[in-house]
Amino acid sequence: VNVDTLKAVRFPVPDPATQKKIAAEVSRRRDAARRLREDAARLWDDAKRRFEEELLRPEPQAKKGGR
Repeated sequence: VNVDTLKAVRFPVPDPATQKKIAAEVSRRRDAARRLREDAARLWDDAKRRFEEELLRPEPQAKKGGR
């Protein structure tokens, strides 16, 4: 592919109203993805904390008398 061929290629561009709709949708999806990443990070941190609590919890003392 040479420069002249690339110059001859025409790219369709949506009208401004459609461009705004597309941009708004992209923004909405980026925001949703950011929220999901934040939620996942919070859940992961909570899971790690709970795991560590269970792992480090002292064992209950055995009752005297062999029971």
